[in-house]
Amino acid sequence: MNRLATLAIAMVVLAACSSEQEAPLARFHGIVAETSFITVSRWHPGVGIDVHPGFPLACSDITCRSGDTVRASSYFSQLLAETGIDNETGAGGVRVVEGRFDPGESDRTGDWRVLGAWLDHSAVILEHQFNRGDYPQDWYQSGAFGRPPDTPLPAEGSATWRGAMIGADKVTNDRYAGTASLAVTFAAEFRDSMIDLSFTGIANVATGEARDDISYADVSIQFQDDDGRFSGWTGGEWQVAPIYVEGHTAGPDHAEAAGVFGYNELIGAFVAKRQ
Repeated sequence: MNRLATLAIAMVVLAACSSEQEAPLARFHGIVAETSFITVSRWHPGVGIDVHPGFPLACSDITCRSGDTVRASSYFSQLLAETGIDNETGAGGVRVVEGRFDPGESDRTGDWRVLGAWLDHSAVILEHQFNRGDYPQDWYQSGAFGRPPDTPLPAEGSATWRGAMIGADKVTNDRYAGTASLAVTFAAEFRDSMIDLSFTGIANVATGEARDDISYADVSIQFQDDDGRFSGWTGGEWQVAPIYVEGHTAGPDHAEAAGVFGYNELIGAFVAKRQ
């Protein structure tokens, strides 16, 4: 799907929103319309498929796919537009919104359907699906997308980004939000830059119950190009690793960063602003 088509879809979705929803979602749809990168987590099953690593999707530019499954920023835009905003919270100084299943939509009526968070140039979504059939099953997937940086990565110095993480426990179906912190020490060769990612103050969105902090200090996270794409994992090959992260910097002078992650049973995404 080219950018013109993405823009057209985004405008149709935006027009379909009620006037009550248009203002809160306007910035989100603007990011969708100008997306230049997208990354998605693996498609993770919940309880019922024992210790399954999830199904990976291959991403290219602004589209990710695996067989008949296709994910683009416009898909997530439509998803959030359809559910609307039923609840709001905040984490790391970032607004986090929640949409729920409509009555009669599935056996999960009233349960959470989507979590979302966005800044000026990047956005993240966490999706919860419930499949009926002979083997009813919950599924989880997160996505991150945004506008491109306008400069290559710096060759020296350091920077930090701070914002929000959103996540779902694929075992309990609980959803969480917390503070995301990304720290980078740049190097002349972008792959030699040191990247550290952590999530703190993680709390259950519904109950407020705290969850242990998460650190990627033991994971080798590397930039994959000088546009700011980064990834890292541990515990096996990328397609099956229980701990992984993939993301991208976004906006003028790499003003923001957004990505997806898996950390054992927690699946999610993060978006952060350069400090």
